[in-house]
Amino acid sequence: MLAGAASLAAPIVQATNAARSTDPAAVLHGLFWLVSNLAESGPLLLAVDDAQWSDQPSLRFLVYLARRLADLPVLLIVAMRPTEPIGQRELMTLLTAVPAVQVITLAPLSESAVGRLIAERLSSVPAPEFIAASHTATGGNPFLVVELIRALSSDRLAATAENAKRIGRIGPQTLSTAVLARVSRIGDDARKLTEAVAVLGGADLTQAAALAGLDLGAAATAADALAQITVLGKARPLQFVHPLVHTAVHEAIPPGRRSLMHSAAARLLAEHGAGSDRVALHLLHGEPARDPWVVDALRAAADAATARGAPEQAAGYLRRALLESPARSDRAVVLYELGSAELLAGDPSAVAHLSEALETTDDPIARGQVALVLGRAAVSTGRLAEARRLLAPVIEGIREHQSATAARLEVYRSAAGVWDRRFADELQRETPRLRTLAEDAGPAGRSLLLMLAFRSAFEGGRHEDIIALTERGLDRGRLIESETAEATEITWAVRALTFVDELDRADRVIDEMVADSRRRGSVTGYAIATAWRADVALHRGQVATAEAEARTALEFVGQHEVHVIAPQALSFLGEALIEQGKLAETATALERVELGPMEGSRPEIRFLHTRARARLARGEREAAIADLRQCQAQASWFRNPNVLPWRSTLALALPAVSGAEALELAEDELQLAHKIGQPRAIGTALRAKALMARGQEQISLLTEAVSALEGCPSRLELARSLTDLGAALRRAGHRAVAQKLLTRALDLAAACRAVALSARARDELVAAGARPRRDRLTGIDALTASERRVADLAVAGMTNREIAQALFVTMKAVALHLTHVYDKLQIDGRGELSKALARRD
Repeated sequence: MLAGAASLAAPIVQATNAARSTDPAAVLHGLFWLVSNLAESGPLLLAVDDAQWSDQPSLRFLVYLARRLADLPVLLIVAMRPTEPIGQRELMTLLTAVPAVQVITLAPLSESAVGRLIAERLSSVPAPEFIAASHTATGGNPFLVVELIRALSSDRLAATAENAKRIGRIGPQTLSTAVLARVSRIGDDARKLTEAVAVLGGADLTQAAALAGLDLGAAATAADALAQITVLGKARPLQFVHPLVHTAVHEAIPPGRRSLMHSAAARLLAEHGAGSDRVALHLLHGEPARDPWVVDALRAAADAATARGAPEQAAGYLRRALLESPARSDRAVVLYELGSAELLAGDPSAVAHLSEALETTDDPIARGQVALVLGRAAVSTGRLAEARRLLAPVIEGIREHQSATAARLEVYRSAAGVWDRRFADELQRETPRLRTLAEDAGPAGRSLLLMLAFRSAFEGGRHEDIIALTERGLDRGRLIESETAEATEITWAVRALTFVDELDRADRVIDEMVADSRRRGSVTGYAIATAWRADVALHRGQVATAEAEARTALEFVGQHEVHVIAPQALSFLGEALIEQGKLAETATALERVELGPMEGSRPEIRFLHTRARARLARGEREAAIADLRQCQAQASWFRNPNVLPWRSTLALALPAVSGAEALELAEDELQLAHKIGQPRAIGTALRAKALMARGQEQISLLTEAVSALEGCPSRLELARSLTDLGAALRRAGHRAVAQKLLTRALDLAAACRAVALSARARDELVAAGARPRRDRLTGIDALTASERRVADLAVAGMTNREIAQALFVTMKAVALHLTHVYDKLQIDGRGELSKALARRD
């Protein structure tokens, strides 16, 4: 049952923490495949009662599961009382919104049905007025109707019209009184045992007797008597006959005594070897008493919750531990653990609690440990200036004695200079010192090296230096192995390599990220890798691949809340849609985005550039120029035009009256491109400058652009310049040469799946007197990135189940991809797949 990806669920279903997984998404992934494995042996029913009392991790799993049950023989039934307060109402709303979910509202008993029950139980014909009053008092709740009838029998009250007015006094609002009255008739031992069972929430007789202060014999006698009056069930462990009875008895216990009983129950259960969670749940109901044992018990429960991927629960336990007013040293530890749990749960309170932990901690080694988590929390939540302020004194205090920790902390402190323009100049001045620190710190300096490589790539640093810093930082995969694919610095490496067109190297790092994510079951790591794979595909000019990867990444954002990649993934999707001429889809994807969360950041500028290109394609020039002016206002962020060629985009967008400014922008971009020596940037800038020229000057500049772009991996940029050059030569009367260039441009554009450019190249070819062939719609080139990935894994011998686990998708999605692959390759099935992929059409 725990084979394959289901092994990630081991911490949930096995009494061990050996296979810890603090990633909530990995736990969900593992639980889903556990359900899938269970369903392999036959149809499976999962029934969840009283969902209104569920914890957040459990509800999140139900939503996750419900969205993926379409291809499994599984029926999920979730019962809840919608009239009661629901702590996780948002998740319940998500669950009911799943398309496959059917919502069935159970109607209350009708007045006629209530009358039938009264008549059957009392063996008499009730008066219509009595029936109506009973129906109103109970709301048609079957259990309350039965309790009402029991009360009527006990009081020997006849079901007459005259007695109808007395019904309201024994309705649901007095259920606890009625139950406790029945209990009191059989003695004080019964009351004590009833309260003990209510507090314990179900228990064996020994535990209930101990909490009630009864010997075992007296407790057994009381339990039998309570079963006779249908308060407790007859089976063991002891349980109430209905949750409403349990609630009524529990709420009837005076609050002070109830709190003390829960605290006593916690200790009792701990002594009997109960799980840390069950102990902690009682402590949550107990009054704080400055008890170190309570703090330790809650910390143990939090550790177990974190191990099974439930950081929200861990945070709840630790917040309660703080109420015990632990000693200063213990308080610092609890705050540290609380902030760490909140960081895993995506709770913005993490920074505040970790900051307090840092202030409360005196030990230098402990301060370094707290500061590392604090830095990660501050950077991940965008609080870069705060990270810089909080970490600076810590680094200063440990620099001499803990150089390795200081180097790791500098990554988070210096990140402000990478993302926040207010600190960019300061980071520029500090770079030599940081580089020396990174090189002297050994393995601890790897992340800092990647930060420096990333910054240098934006600044247009030396190509060889960026590659060297990146390779040393990655340390042949050791950094990913130690920090996981989710670490921010790993994406810095991918992006630095992409910005200098080292796309093969970038792909290798992404492959390592994917392998690490599959090994650990990290949906987050896989989603991040998928997003940046879309960016690499765009730099290669593989438009359809970029679209598929970006869409997959955005699906992960929606399903797994990996919001950190959302702005970039949207930009990548927009770029891919523009090249395919899907302008309506582009508008839908980009025009409704709120820029607030990414205001002033590099992702915002990237997004604005993409939106400007989309607006230009739709003829909305003024709106596009407004976006590009915002890019211009933050020009210092992008000195490397290979990162974002906003200058050439703005130059080509400006009206003819702004020709001088447009030419100056193109010249500036060309100078920057030559400075960094990137063929792609040089060719792009030359093309922009050429399109503002005329006649032979334009042809010369475009010829130079094509020559430069021949040396870069972007076939799309080459196809763009070839198309412009062919068109210019056609207008100059050189039709034969134009046809040759345009034919090549069309082939390249079609291979890139750049529909818009293909259409333009085709039109130019026709105008040049040629008869271009139709684009190919079948064969390997027709496969999307997702289809090719599935096909490759199938050829490697993996089953549909194994492929689905590796790609974090459902088996239905795998089957659908393979069907499309067979159609496009024009084959009958898996048996022909290997040969079909080996040949090129």
